[in-house]
Amino acid sequence: MRIRVAIIEQDTGYLEKITNVFNTRYTEQVEIHAFTVMNRAIEFLQSNRVDMILVDEQIEMQLKMFPSKCNLAYLVDSMGIESVKGYPAICKFQKVDLIYKQILSIYSENSQSVSESHLNLGGSNVIAFMSPAGGTGTSSMAAACAMQCAGRGNNVLYLNLEKFGSSDVFFQEKGSLL
Repeated sequence: MRIRVAIIEQDTGYLEKITNVFNTRYTEQVEIHAFTVMNRAIEFLQSNRVDMILVDEQIEMQLKMFPSKCNLAYLVDSMGIESVKGYPAICKFQKVDLIYKQILSIYSENSQSVSESHLNLGGSNVIAFMSPAGGTGTSSMAAACAMQCAGRGNNVLYLNLEKFGSSDVFFQEKGSLL
């Protein structure tokens, strides 16, 4: 499963660059739809499903025009801004890997469609993500779930058994070994 993201940004140069990088690095994880004009974005959103909308903080918009079950975040110009109008903020002038991690985090916090399998092992829970084919977003969903659980204060062990896994994209050296 790929996360479908609509980006609404007036700066066409920035929009072209970020779209190119996402399409190069994260083509299997993220599907990007880019807009410079709000009316075209709204037309697209009325007939297409997206999981997240990223909107430049300078663009005036009415939230009632957007799908209700869609994650929304504002693109801001500087670091340190955590929210705008009660919605998460993502600094647009940082590494795309960090923007991708923030998209995953926001998506996982609000996602209601995680398929999970619980096994009770003496007070521990195991959540297994499996897919019959590569490129379906299983690793992205597993990482998003792990980050969500860790964010709630749970101890988490993320184990990726793929031969060529990409866990380093999702996680940095945080935590401790017991």
